[in-house]
Amino acid sequence: MAIDRGTTVKKAEDLVREGRPELAIAEYLRLVEDQPGDVGAANALGDLYVKVGHRAQAVARFVQIGDSHRDSGFVPKAVAFYKKALKIDPASDHALSQLAQIAIEQALYADATLYLNRLLQRRREQSNEAGVAECLVRLGGFPTATADAKMAAARAAAGHFPATEASRLWVDAADALERAGRPREALDVLMQAASLDTEDVALKRRIAIACADSGQIDRARAFLSLETAGDRGDLLLALAEQARAEGRDDDARRALQRLVEVAPERRAEAEALLAPQLPPAPSAEPEPEPAGDGRWDPVFDASGAELDAGVALTSDLDVSVQRVAAAAEPPAVTITSTELEWSELLGAEAGAGDGADVGVNDDAGFVVDDDPVEAVAEISTIAALTAAAENPALQFQAAAQLGRLLLRLDRGREAVTWLERATQAATAVREQRLDVMYELADALEQIGERARALDVFADLDFDAASYRDVPGRMAKLRRVLEEGRAR
Repeated sequence: MAIDRGTTVKKAEDLVREGRPELAIAEYLRLVEDQPGDVGAANALGDLYVKVGHRAQAVARFVQIGDSHRDSGFVPKAVAFYKKALKIDPASDHALSQLAQIAIEQALYADATLYLNRLLQRRREQSNEAGVAECLVRLGGFPTATADAKMAAARAAAGHFPATEASRLWVDAADALERAGRPREALDVLMQAASLDTEDVALKRRIAIACADSGQIDRARAFLSLETAGDRGDLLLALAEQARAEGRDDDARRALQRLVEVAPERRAEAEALLAPQLPPAPSAEPEPEPAGDGRWDPVFDASGAELDAGVALTSDLDVSVQRVAAAAEPPAVTITSTELEWSELLGAEAGAGDGADVGVNDDAGFVVDDDPVEAVAEISTIAALTAAAENPALQFQAAAQLGRLLLRLDRGREAVTWLERATQAATAVREQRLDVMYELADALEQIGERARALDVFADLDFDAASYRDVPGRMAKLRRVLEEGRAR
């Protein structure tokens, strides 16, 4: 049976006049539980809680009434009850949060900032990191928020918001920095965004363009692809250079073909990168076939980077050796073998049966089994590159090629020596030096020279910030070295 409201309220009021508020509270509680929508009774109950010193119960009751009014669309009444709760507890989390949200909805950003800053202080006192992050993100989302406020929001989101949401906050901060005339800071912030959302192609393209426009094309390389480069000639050229340096000749060719399509006036640059003209050399190499207009069209022919002396080293070491040998005119190579002389070794392949095992040793102690012709080729390759490295004009490319060859032959320490020599040689192409520094650091790490590898990576990072994965490699090496010292 429903409680009679009039009788119950009169009884509660009489108990208050008699100085027995606790009993009056019990009457109002019975009425509110029976009729939850009775706002008047709930308000009277809250006032009685305040009178007897039950502040927390009073705040909870007023906040509950405020929520009810807000849900019903009576926002002004809701605001009145939230503020009533704040008079009792100025740090009421729910009341402050709701008042801030209502102010935001009404575009009253000054009021919203006031409420959120009070809420932020309270949550910091409570060591509520997730709550602090929420406040900062809400503050950073205001149209009136400064770039610094938006950056604070993005930083706070880490660990408390999904990565894609945190990335969006960094992008918002970058937009604000650009509007404030701080483009270099904006670029750094965009890179932070990209580290959180690695699938956003539009973001990567924006970063690549910003890097190119600010003269930091090296920083763009980590974000380059045919899709992100689009129709930008400088980005397509940088993409091709990067692909060539990493041995991805097909990708380089596609980038250069696209470059010629969108910027025909840059065809000469594309040709110079993909297949430079070679001067006549005393070798048996056939002359290249001319294109339809009588010129060599190298856009569809993969070859190597141009040397200062006009000689190209390619990814095909046999061709490279012929070219550097012809240019450097190395002295005659003497190859020693404990088992065979040159004539015997070259005849062994034709006369050896299945399963023949022939060992070839050069003076450096290199051994290759099973294929004597391959062994001789590798030894002569090493000899020719070694001789070419004595020519100052060929030193950088020859030393770099020799280091790479030795790495493929698992002669890591010798490879390190030659790669280090390459880094000290002269070259007009900065990107090639950066590539060799990276390969040197990688080789040092492979042979266990982690401290030296870290030093080379540090030099590389100084010369070209954010080059490839250098920051991550450095962090990993530092951890390994610190763990080693701890043990």
